[in-house]
Amino acid sequence: MSSSKNFSVSDELIKLKELRTQNEISEEEFQDLRRRLLNS
Repeated sequence: MSSSKNFSVSDELIKLKELRTQNEISEEEFQDLRRRLLNS
């Protein structure tokens, strides 16, 4: 179902943002991973 996929992408974006905020990943990594998520 597409709705469950949307929720999981949203969840992943939230996790990515948290990692970025905590400096666990660089801005470049964040942008790259976010782009991949949104294109999937």
